[in-house]
Parts: sequence; structure tokens; C-alpha cells
Amino acid sequence: MTNPAPDFYHVFLCYKFEDFRFADDLRSELVKRGMRVFLDVITGEDWAPLSTSIADALAHSRTLVALMTENFPRSPHCREELHVALLAADYLDDGDTSRVMTIARGISPDDVRPKQLTVHRLPFGGLPPAVLVEKIVANVRDHTGVFGDAPTQMPKLAWYPSERPTERFFRGRYAELWDIHSGLRARQRNRDRGLPVVSVTGAGGQGKTSVCLHYARVFGRDHPGGVFVLDFGGSYDSTVSESQYALWSRYREHLAAIAEKLEVAGPQEVVGRLEQLGQPYLWILDDIPTTADPEDVLAMCAPTAAGRTLVTTRNPERFASATVALGPLDPGSGADLLTAYRRAEPTEAGAVREIVSMLGEHPLGLTIASGLTTTEDFTGYAGLLTQLSSTEPDELERAQWATGLPAGCAVPFSRTLARSFRSLDRAGSDVVSAAGIFAAAPIPRALLATTVASVSDAGEQHLTAGIATATARALLEPDGSEYRMHALVTRAIRLLVQPTRRKQFRDAALTELTAAVENTHESERHPQVRRYLPHVRTIAGFGLAGDRWLVGEDERYLLNEAGRVLIDFDRRALEIYQLLYDACPIDVVGVYTHCVALNGLAVAHEFAGAHTTAATLKRRLVDLLSAECGEEASETLIALNNLAVLQHIMGRHDEAYNSQVRVFRGRRRHRKLGPTHRQTVVAWNNLAVLRGHLGDSPQQKHFHRRVAHRLWILACDRWRRIARPDDRDALDALQGLGLSYRALGDHESALPLIITVYRQREQTLGPEHPETLDAMENLLILREEIDERR
Repeated sequence: MTNPAPDFYHVFLCYKFEDFRFADDLRSELVKRGMRVFLDVITGEDWAPLSTSIADALAHSRTLVALMTENFPRSPHCREELHVALLAADYLDDGDTSRVMTIARGISPDDVRPKQLTVHRLPFGGLPPAVLVEKIVANVRDHTGVFGDAPTQMPKLAWYPSERPTERFFRGRYAELWDIHSGLRARQRNRDRGLPVVSVTGAGGQGKTSVCLHYARVFGRDHPGGVFVLDFGGSYDSTVSESQYALWSRYREHLAAIAEKLEVAGPQEVVGRLEQLGQPYLWILDDIPTTADPEDVLAMCAPTAAGRTLVTTRNPERFASATVALGPLDPGSGADLLTAYRRAEPTEAGAVREIVSMLGEHPLGLTIASGLTTTEDFTGYAGLLTQLSSTEPDELERAQWATGLPAGCAVPFSRTLARSFRSLDRAGSDVVSAAGIFAAAPIPRALLATTVASVSDAGEQHLTAGIATATARALLEPDGSEYRMHALVTRAIRLLVQPTRRKQFRDAALTELTAAVENTHESERHPQVRRYLPHVRTIAGFGLAGDRWLVGEDERYLLNEAGRVLIDFDRRALEIYQLLYDACPIDVVGVYTHCVALNGLAVAHEFAGAHTTAATLKRRLVDLLSAECGEEASETLIALNNLAVLQHIMGRHDEAYNSQVRVFRGRRRHRKLGPTHRQTVVAWNNLAVLRGHLGDSPQQKHFHRRVAHRLWILACDRWRRIARPDDRDALDALQGLGLSYRALGDHESALPLIITVYRQREQTLGPEHPETLDAMENLLILREEIDERR
């Protein structure tokens, strides 16, 4: 029987049924002191939902006392009641949870979880309930209101770069959620100025990402500045090492997407925007590779003091000041997860417990097993237990693929996953098989649709039906207009699908990805194509796990185009071009193709700021092309010109000028170019620019400026012979001559030239074009200097 509900209760007693006698004695003593006490007599299975009457009584209670014994952690009801009370107290009393108390009986205080309860633990040590009552009564009087005064709905959060879907299969983990909460607040409580970082670790499929995303929602009021999720896709074989370039490439891709959502110019502006907002936020580095350098991980944590960082990884080593290690679910939460689609009858309780135990309380395994209850041939949990208990090894068991799973879990997990895949209809099989060839990153629906349609020759209805089936089996998770497949599922699917069929889907994806990046030549589709780029490496045959496709001309072309898009978009393409270069040894692809890859790698290093490395690579490129094509071949001269530009940027002006002299002479002598060809005269422009930067002493600098001035005069004369007055290169020369007059102190000669450049650019390019604005700025500066002289 449940107590009749008054207006409110002073105390809600939270206990496991085996401890009823002590709880009832404590209730009697509290009642004698005038306390209204709720004490429920729990019936039914542990995984049955919390009854309405209990939830209502908790909402109308001022305090909660948990009778913490060795029995308590086994009760999902007790953990849920405690969690709800702590959340409400945290809100009502601004982080103070003292209205939630605990009495530890028969266990060490160190075993009390969540750790918040150890601060408000009531003394026991064999004391009778009457002695404990005094402290409880005093605490009741220190508080007002009831737990139900706190809002029950999770706050609306701002997600960056995009909102993540609700964790539909999340169960339990209350203690871990509070461990995370405590870890992130520890430095704040200790007045430590260090940024709070908590690492969430565990084997594959334990739900590290789900715990962090659920934490973000449950404790949403702690981070009004938003939740930032950076997914690194590191769930692969820990024996495979990922390059530092790849890690930082993903980080910068996420920063670019966050910058777009924050409506700032680029990744470099994100820090400033966060500092401007000034609100606390949560920064999640999700699925960090196990081989990542801790120094790199720490460098990627929340970039301002207002941020708190969560790191998820399979690496048991510490990436943070505090670590929360995830183990199996408790049996009650595991049963609740298994029966998420179909509730179990009382007679099936034993079968449910055996399945949960067989799967080692593994969240992903139980989620997939739950999906099997949606099949047409599901007859009940006893039948499912029989099917999963088969002693005949299947293809996954024989492959011994499930490395990294908890001990004893691999075999039943393999059986469950294999049975789930075999239960799919044709549409579901097509969708899951196609999704399995992509990387462990969100798959855009358009990319998945085209890949499936190319192989199955079916339309949108086929795709929609397949996605629905795959989602019901928990083999695919929707994420807005994208879909996610867990890395463990992806690895299994690659073994379950026949190689020839897998290659069909892969070839279709290769064609679609290539077409997508090619289209950026003709249209500004870089932001849309960016969602495709995480899959380029896997489809081209460079995935860190899974298939190793034969790398040929088509794969190299895709890598080169993807690198171009990355450079056009945010100039970060080291990972792609390093892969392309590694795939293009001279003895396999020939010198020319090798040089194309080498040039891309050099440009990527240049845009990444590694100028010394870029210069070394560009010098090697010039040497290779000189030997292969000749010193005055067009390809060699273009490479040499690019090297001169980089040398100039690096401040190596003598080297840059000498390189440009070689370019000019080579083009002037070239049989298809000659002294009046546009490329030759452009080289003359560049010679004039570089000559003006030579010299160390004032006397030397003046001498070289005079020589550069004569070069500008000759360049303008050449342009008048071969081009229209509004030609952009000719206007560059005219501006160079004007600025040269200014540098030599002849402002009156400079003014008409700069006016001409400005008017021509305004007429041909428009008033807002960068080159027009540059000319206007030069004109304004020149006029101001002339006025000052007067």
C-alpha cells in the first residue's frame, strides 16, 4: 500500500525492498517528530517504469533520504528517484544538493555514489533510527519548497555546428552522469583556474557519446552558451595509428562549421566570438583516436575560460584531469533497454535476465537485440534467447572481428548483429550495405540515396523503406538529414556483405563523391560538399579500418579534387594531399603524376603555415620537372614562379628575385612564348616587384628601387603594346609604376597613374571589388601625403 498523498511530504525515503524493516523504523521515528514521510512498498519487476504515484510523491517532497546498502545499486527505481531528486535540488538551491541525504549501512563511504552524497552523508555506525532523526529534521527545516518546484523539461540548447538527435536508447548511467558533473565542477569548487576537462572512457559500444550528449541535455542550464560537438571518428582498431595531420584536419573542419553557425568570418574568429558571448558552454571532443597525442588533445579543448570540456575515447590513459570509466549497464537498465520496443510479460522475466546477462549488459548489443523484437518472426523473449544461444558459430564469430569488446561479450554480440542483418528485407539490406562502406562519420542522405539507387536501381520509396527498417533494427541512427552507423556495426557489415556487392556500392560512392567535388568548379557548392569530404579517404581506399580498395587513377583523381576543394574552402588540405602523395610513388605512377601530388602537398603545407617545408617540396618539384621536361618547359617555369612567390613571402628576397629572373629568361626564350607573350610580361611585373625589395642598407635599397622603377616603366611600355588599357595585368603594372614614383618621392607623377588605375578598375570590376578598393586606398593615401606636403 502507498501512503495517502498530503499536500507535501517532509521526507521521501528511498530504499531497496530488502531494507524495508530499517526504512519503516526510520519512518516511524520521523512521524513521531511531526514529519510527513513517504514510504512506498515496491512491487513488480525492477525494470517496470516508475509508477505515477511514486513520481507524484517525489515531486511533492521537500527532502530525500537514501538508505544506501549493498542492495541499493541494483534497483533502477532507487537510482532514478535519487537522480531526479539531485537534479531538482541542484536547480532549486543553485548547485547545493544538501536536501538529498544518504545513510550508508554495511558499505564503505567510498562506495557511495554519486559522490555528491558523501558530503551530506548521515552518521550511522549502528546508531538507532531515533538518533538519525534529529539531523534529518534539522535539514528539513533548513529548506523550503519541494522537488516538483524545479522544471521537469530539459532546457532548449544551442547546438554547434548542428543539433544532435535525442539518445532514444539511453538507459541508466545516473551515477556516471553525476560523476561527470562533479568532475567538471571540481576546479570551480576548489577555485582552481585550470580549465575543467573530463575524459569518458570505455570499450566500444558502451555508450560514451550517448552519456555525454545526455549529460549536455540533463544539465543544460549549466551551459547557456551552447553545446559544441566535434566528432573525430576515432573508433577503429587501436593498433592502427592516425596521423597528426588527420586529427588536426578534422578539428579545423569542425571549427569552420562552428564559425559558419556562429556567423563569423572563419575558424580564427571563433575564439573571439566565444569570448564576446561570455557564457559558459560545453565543448565535447567525441571519439578521440586511442593513438592521439595527449598534448594535441589538450590543445583542442575548450578555447576560452568559459568552456568545460568532455573527451570521449577508448584510450584508458588520461587525457584529462578527471576520468569517468564506463562499464556494463546495471541489469535493470539492461532489461529496460532490451524491452524498449516490446514490454516483457511477467512469465518472460527469466528469459529477459538471461539475454541481458548473455550480452554482458553491453548497451550496443542490447540495443541491437531490442531491434530484433520488431521482426515479423519475433515470438517472445524465450524464443529470442534460444536463437541467440545457438552453439553453431556464424560468419562473424569465425572472423573474430569484435576486438575491443568486453570479455565474454564478443560471441553473443556477433550472433545478435549477424541475426539482425539477416532479418533485413531487400531495402533494409541495400541501405545498411551501402552505409557500411562509408567512414565512421555522418552520411548525408543525398550521398546515401545516390549510392543505393546506383546499385539497386530503385527509387526514393525503396530508400525510405530501407532507412526505416535499418533504424528499427538500430543498425542506423538518424541525425537530421544525415545518418550515423556505429563503428562496430560498420566493421561487422563489411564482413557480412559479399565482397563483390560491397565493391558495387563503393564504386557508386566513388562516382558520386567525384561528381560532387568536380561540380565546385562551376558553382559555389563548397559548404554543401564539405559534408561529403570525411568519406573521401575511406572510399578512395585509405580508411584506417575495413576495406583496402585498389588505388588507381580514379582514386587519385578524387583525392586531388578533394584537396583542391579543401584549399578553396578553408585552405586546410594536408591530410588529403599527404595521402595522395603517398599513393603516387614515381615508379608506380610516373614522374608527372608524382609531381602533381607533390605540388598539392607543397601548397597544403604553405597554407598551413609550414613555409620551410613547403619551400623544400617546391624546390624538389622544380628539380624533378627540370630533369623530366627541361629547365625552360612551361611546367618547370610555373613551378619555379610559385617557388619565387613563396620565397618572397618568407622574406628570402634575393632567392626570390633570382628564381624570377630564371622564369623571365625562360619564358622570353621559349619557342611558344617569347618576349611579348602575356606570361613573359607578367614575369616582368614580378621582377619589378621583387627588385624593389632587395638591399640591406638604405643606400642599397634606394639603388634597387631605382632599378625596379626602370623595370616598371619597361613593363608598362610592353603592356601598352600587347593589351587593352583596362587589362588587369596591365593595370597591375600601372599601379606598380605609380607606387614606385611615390616610393621615390615623386607624388605628382604618381597621382595621375593611380587615378587611372582606380577609374579603370571601378568601371570593369565594380566599386566593391577588392582590387578596386585597393586602388582607392592607394589613392586616398597618396592624396593625403600630397596635402601634407603642401
